[in-house]
Amino acid sequence: MSKNGIDINFGLDNGNSAFTALGICYSLSATPTIAGNKIAIGDVRVGYKTAKITGLESNKTYYYRAYFTDTDGTSYSKQYSFTTLKNVVKPTVTTE
Repeated sequence: MSKNGIDINFGLDNGNSAFTALGICYSLSATPTIAGNKIAIGDVRVGYKTAKITGLESNKTYYYRAYFTDTDGTSYSKQYSFTTLKNVVKPTVTTE
C-alpha cells in the first residue's frame, strides 16, 4: 500500500457457476457496489487475482469488496476496509 494506491489479492473458486464479470468495487462510503468505482478483472477463470487501485486520496478510509456476475446477477463478498497513508511533507531546515 502507498498513500495513493493498493494492490488487493483475492481468490476465485466458482464451483459450477459461469462468471461473466468479476472484480473489486470500492468507495469512501460503506457497502460499495458496481454502480460506483470498480476495477474489473478480465480473466474470469478460477484462481488468484490482483486488482490494483490507484489515484486514491491520502489519509482516507476506503471500503471494498469483490463482486462477480453470472446468469443469476451480481453478488458481493464480505466488505473490507483500509486507510491510505498520510501525505507527509518533509520539513526544510536552513541554517545561517
